[in-house]
Amino acid sequence: MRVRRIWGGLLAAALIVTGLSAAPAGAATKVTPAVDVGSWPYGALTDGSVWIGTAKSEWQAGSGLRAPAVDVGSHDTLLAVESGDHYASLGRSGVAIAGGSVLRLDIAWAPVSWSFVDASGRPSEFDGWWRCVGPQVEDQAGGRLRSRDGRATVAGMPVGAGWTCWVARNRLDEFSGRVRVGEGASLVLDTEGGDLTVRTPDTTAPVVTGRTTVRPNRQGWHRGPVRVRWSVTDDSGAALRVADTVLRAQGERTVRTDWVRDAAGNAGRGSLTVRIDRTKPTVRVRGVRQGATYRKGAVPARRCGASDRLSGLAKACRVTTTGGDRRGLGRFTRTAVAVDRAGNKAVARVSFVVRR
Repeated sequence: MRVRRIWGGLLAAALIVTGLSAAPAGAATKVTPAVDVGSWPYGALTDGSVWIGTAKSEWQAGSGLRAPAVDVGSHDTLLAVESGDHYASLGRSGVAIAGGSVLRLDIAWAPVSWSFVDASGRPSEFDGWWRCVGPQVEDQAGGRLRSRDGRATVAGMPVGAGWTCWVARNRLDEFSGRVRVGEGASLVLDTEGGDLTVRTPDTTAPVVTGRTTVRPNRQGWHRGPVRVRWSVTDDSGAALRVADTVLRAQGERTVRTDWVRDAAGNAGRGSLTVRIDRTKPTVRVRGVRQGATYRKGAVPARRCGASDRLSGLAKACRVTTTGGDRRGLGRFTRTAVAVDRAGNKAVARVSFVVRR
């Protein structure tokens, strides 16, 4: 029988390791526990075995699932089943056997999709096995794994604490690429050179980052054309490049790259906001007029006005007065200065005369 062939060594080892024991002496009542394979995802069972203590019961296709009749009491159990190319076994230590008891293959299963690629990333055919082991030496599951056009789907692999799974070309050994199985997991196998290396699929888009070749000022503005240099990083490690962008137009503008795609088809794009202001603010001296003459004591106060339509004024304009003699008479010049946030500076001057 196939179950005996598959698990002969496994069951024997399990019996030795776990110390399966016979029913306690003096127990008179015998029961026949029911067998429940739970959410077994691989169709109708074809073969199976139930060990309770040292008693063993086997079934074959169509014969039903029957455990051996055992004394009521405390026993160690091992339930092993097979369906086509898939198998599972689960140990239960110290199960209390009583009327109506159920032996359950209590494994949580999750479907897993697999991709198989060669060294160049192209779909690769694969014919091998998957295998999982659980918290106890008896806890095992496995099955055939074949790819079609580089892809394969496993109806269920064990999930939960303590379960670890492998994939390999050989059913019994040469397993490599330990993986953690989770709901909806998708894994990629690189079949280059006959060795299997499990790696997670590249589902992350490339990250495109832009920096200006000349740093802006503290206010974030440039006073001339700007070159943006883009860099691309990707989980695949591939060298992806994006051409530089040169900006000349004034104002605040967000520049975006074209979409960048990696070998897995993931697409990403970069963006960067650039501010350019090459234009001086507008500034004027207020109060006095160019070439005017004023009497001493009647000269208008110092005032100025300024504006900037792009980056805005860094601060209010300033006015200074120069000229004249010690008596406060003669020719004077008032100078107004304004600076915008980009650092552009504008100056305006007005000359006038003061007499007695």
